[in-house]
Amino acid sequence: MKRTKWWSKSKSLILLQLLFSCFLFAQNNEKDSLIQSEYIENYHHQLNVRLEMQNQNEKLKISYEDSFAKIVPNLTYRYGIGLNYRFGSVRIGFRPSVSENSAAKKGESDVFTLKFKFLYNNWAHYIDYFYFKGFYAENSQNIDLARAVNGKYIQFPDLKSSFLTGESLYKFNPNFSLRAIETQTEIQIKSAGTFMAGIDYTFYSYTGAHTLIDREGNEIKRDAYKDNSGFYTGFIGGYYYTYVYQKYWYASGFVQPGAGIDFYRLNEFDSGIKEQQKGTDLIVNLKMGITAGYSGPKYYGGVNLSSNGARTANRDDLTIRNNYTSVMLFIGYRFKPPKTVVKSMDEIERYIPILQEDKN
Repeated sequence: MKRTKWWSKSKSLILLQLLFSCFLFAQNNEKDSLIQSEYIENYHHQLNVRLEMQNQNEKLKISYEDSFAKIVPNLTYRYGIGLNYRFGSVRIGFRPSVSENSAAKKGESDVFTLKFKFLYNNWAHYIDYFYFKGFYAENSQNIDLARAVNGKYIQFPDLKSSFLTGESLYKFNPNFSLRAIETQTEIQIKSAGTFMAGIDYTFYSYTGAHTLIDREGNEIKRDAYKDNSGFYTGFIGGYYYTYVYQKYWYASGFVQPGAGIDFYRLNEFDSGIKEQQKGTDLIVNLKMGITAGYSGPKYYGGVNLSSNGARTANRDDLTIRNNYTSVMLFIGYRFKPPKTVVKSMDEIERYIPILQEDKN
């Protein structure tokens, strides 16, 4: 059976053009000054390494028979390492292997995450890639998919979730440091808050719901299932605030509602027959988070609590972007970067002048 591709060259060009336009606009409208202020201490030219341990609960909703099931991957703790220097940040996440006992009850899950951050004085850009494979039914509505007495769950071993997301946000108050919270290349030394507004966008694909493993371990090929893919874009905005105690202790929180349009493609399979449906849908979402900890000239650390929830207007079969709650512990260290890192970054800035900082 030939599967229709939802990703096309034209969409790739549109995404690249959008990202490039955002970066260019941001840099043409501000110089990324390194001048110290009474609110912010700059550590842009200190390389910092951040280690993270995260417990994140992803949730999706898929159609099953005449109802739906809420499913999650067999993941608990994840680990990550982040490198932050000058304007850029990259984070790679991974997780330990699932135990044999857990795999027997909930199945295997694979996950890969890659995150990039480009933070300037007034503009912030985020690009994230997520891939998940292997889910189990946490609970359901109207049908009996809950765990049996032996603790085993209904599993969807071939279900894959992948999405490429991006955000571009404008910060209205220059005295508020987003870098102090996101990349620790700055320290917020005096309390401040700001409104932030911008756009977000997501290319997504959810496929592989054709196979099910029941509670007795039998593999079942489903006659009826759905594959989802599409592109979402919308507007986001909210308020951020950081409270500082004795210069280096802090607590920071934000609330960020948003709304946009989802351009989706739904492939519905029934006994080998495929019907394709295209359309648009309204998506509303809400992100919230709070971070507290210590951020000194050399060492920093803390805890972060966050959540993301999205709702569709017309479809019950899929929550378009994964809903999650997250608890993260992190520690980090700032130090003088090796010469190879400095030379590499200088070379990047030489070939891409819009990334250069104003070193006053």
